[in-house]
Order: sequence, then structure tokens, then C-alpha cells
Amino acid sequence: MNDSHTAEKNLIKNNKNKEFIKTTEKISFFFYAILMIEIVLGNSGRWLAVGAVSFRMVMFVLCLFFSIPSVLGSYKRLTKDKFIILNILFAVWLLICAYIGYKLGNNPSYIFSDISGFLILSLSPAVFVYMQNEDRAKITEFLTTIIIYSAVCLAICVGVIHFLIPFLSIRQIMDINSVLNDMSFGGLSLLSGNIYRIYLRSELYFQIALVILIVKQLNADKFDRKEILMTAIIAFGSLLSFTRSFWIGMFVSLLFIFLVFRKHIIKIVRLAMYCFAVLILILTVSLAVYRGSSVVFVGFNRIIMSVAPDVTSLTDTEDNSLYQSDGLRTDVVMLLQANIVKSPFIGSGLGKSLEKLRTGGKTEYLYYDLTMKTGVIGLLLFLLPFFYLFQSYFVNSKLNRKIKLKRISHGYMAALLGVMVSTIFNPFINNPIGLMFVLTVSMIISEENLFYSSVEMKQ
Repeated sequence: MNDSHTAEKNLIKNNKNKEFIKTTEKISFFFYAILMIEIVLGNSGRWLAVGAVSFRMVMFVLCLFFSIPSVLGSYKRLTKDKFIILNILFAVWLLICAYIGYKLGNNPSYIFSDISGFLILSLSPAVFVYMQNEDRAKITEFLTTIIIYSAVCLAICVGVIHFLIPFLSIRQIMDINSVLNDMSFGGLSLLSGNIYRIYLRSELYFQIALVILIVKQLNADKFDRKEILMTAIIAFGSLLSFTRSFWIGMFVSLLFIFLVFRKHIIKIVRLAMYCFAVLILILTVSLAVYRGSSVVFVGFNRIIMSVAPDVTSLTDTEDNSLYQSDGLRTDVVMLLQANIVKSPFIGSGLGKSLEKLRTGGKTEYLYYDLTMKTGVIGLLLFLLPFFYLFQSYFVNSKLNRKIKLKRISHGYMAALLGVMVSTIFNPFINNPIGLMFVLTVSMIISEENLFYSSVEMKQ
């Protein structure tokens, strides 16, 4: 009787524990979703902050805190996940390089800044746990919706500023620029005539959302007019960023998609025609509002003629490094290379900086910058999780030949490749803006891995 009563109590206790873990996991994912929206729309995350504590930081901490019960409950499975193991290896090396930087006398605030940029990766275990949920397909679909609609909202904001500028005075334009700067959103820069570059720090999600939207439509049996409109709006917003690294990354992503869907050329051409038709309509309105000044012509000049040295800028922030002379950018690369040669394998420690050419302890060349601070070992450890994601994707692609599942992962992996290419010129994946997307890609791949594993077991 006592044994039966004890067993019943243990069963009730276990059920309560499971319910508690499920509840905290849901709360954690809720904060993860809020964090994703804030990262896309909040740009640098300083729009709402009290001192050093920002809204983004609070969401991150809450997401991490409420994931602890489910992470502890999945400890054994977590230790077998390659993405998490590779991230842990990189984190350990970062700490070693932080110690090296401290011993070499590098600036402590720069050391902290280098580490804090990668802290978002500590959500890797939480992300793994989310994908153990039976509703994981709905979770990834929900996150895809967040990325797309948030990017559309961001593009609309950029478009509104663009169409307002011809009707504003210089003083009013400078006021908008000041607001964008004060909130750490981005800034405006005069390029040619009355055409302004509208740069927002989260505009990386334009190329991400655009590529995902294209794959989403190519996967569908029928094109969606709303999605075609959203694709054109995001493309227009990306054009207004006048950021060549975005365009290069986007080109690589689109080439990846073309290779994946090469057997569906007619469908690709049809989709391109529909999207370009809407984009041309938007560009025509822009041409009329700006009285003949064309954003396409200015963009073409930036690609072909490298107008950068002639730009008159309203801002004086590190975002305008894109407009520095080619000579200065070459000097930065040469100095980075010289520092790398001094300690190629383990680097010069976190916090190492090029004070004469760049302030803030970082440069726009992330791969060089990371190699200078953490050595070739650090760069390889940083890239290994990315290689793992691509390896898993290609393995799943082989398994999919029989099933022929329509996969959104094509869009995510194409976007990831584009982001990695864009990062050659601008630092996008050493901060929450880029790394949050990397975590989401890991969720997409994790969902696929679980699906194909179950299919193999059935066979």
C-alpha cells in the first residue's frame, strides 16, 4: 500500500515537473520571439534603455533564464549536438584570447565589447530545446513570418523617409538624421543631387527576408500577390541602403537559389517578371517625386564608378566607413595583415585595436579583425558551426531526393551564404543582429535533421 502511494506521489511530482518545464520553455520562446522582432526593428537596440541596460538586454536575459529548466532537462541530448559543441569550443577559445588580451595590456572595455557581441550564442541550448517540441514546424514557420513582416515594416519606414525627403528642408532632414543617430538606428548620407542613402543597422534583414520570400514563392504551387508586393518593397528598401556589401551578398544568395531551382527556370522568370513589374512601378513614383533623379542611376554609379570619395555626409559615425577612401580602407587591411603576421595562430588577444585608423576597438573587416585577435585557430573555430550547418543542409538535400519535400531551408542557407559574403566587407555576424539569424538557421536545420532521421528510421 505504501509503495503504491509513494509511486503515485512520484508520478504526480514528475507530471508537475514536466508541466513546469513546458511552461518555462513556452515563456522562454515568447521572449525569443520578442527578441527577434526587436533585433530586426530595433537596429542597435539602444532605442529603449536605462543607462547600460536596454530592452534587448532584458529580453535576452529573460529568454535565457526561462530556458534553464528545459535545458537542464535535456542535458544529455545537448552534449551530443554538434552545433552546440562547436559553439562551446569557440566560446572557450574566446575566453583564452580574452586572457591573452588582458595580459598584453589591451583595452579592457574593448575586450568586454569583443566578448559581449557573441553572448547571443549562449541561447544555442535554448534553441536546441525549442526544436525538441512536437510543434517545431509551427515554431520555424512562425519565426519565418516574424523575419519577413519585420523586414517589410523596416523597408516601409525607409521608403516613407525616401518619399518625404523632397518635401523637407535641409534642417528637417538633419533632424531626421539626428533622431536616427540618437536612437542608434542608423543615419542619412547625401549621395548625389537630392538622393540620400538611408542606412539602418538592421537592414541586413532585407537581403535575408528577400531571399526567404523568393524561395517561399518558388516552393508554392501558386504565386501570392501579397508576397510579390512584399518582395518588391524589400528590394526597394535594400536599394535605398546603397550598401554594396548587401548587394554583393544578395547576388550570391540569388545565384545559390538559381542553382537549387535550376530545373524551374520558367517559374523563376515568371516570379522575376512579377516582382520587377511592381519594383519598376515604385521606382517610377520615386522618379516622379524626385523630378528625374533616379536611385537606380545613383546605385549604378556606386557599383561601377565607386563614387565613395565624393560623398557629402550628414553623419560622422562608424557606419560611414563605407564612404572612406579606398586608400584608407587599404591601409586598414594592410595594418590588420601586419598584426596577423606577428601572431598568426593564437592572435594578439581580444581588445587589440587599430587606434590610428579605427576607434572603438573594431574594424569593418570582421574576418581579418577576428584573425588578428584570436588567430587562425579562432577564425576556424568561429566558422566551424557555419560549415556544420551547410554540411547538414547538403546531407539532407541528398536524403530529400526521394521524398522531394519543398524546403524553406533553401532560402535560409542561401541567405546565410549571402550574409557570410557581405561580412567580408562589413561586420554583420559578430553581434546580435547577424548572430540571431544564425541561431534561427540552426533551428531550421535542426528541424530538418529530426525529420529526415525519423524518415530513415521508418525505412
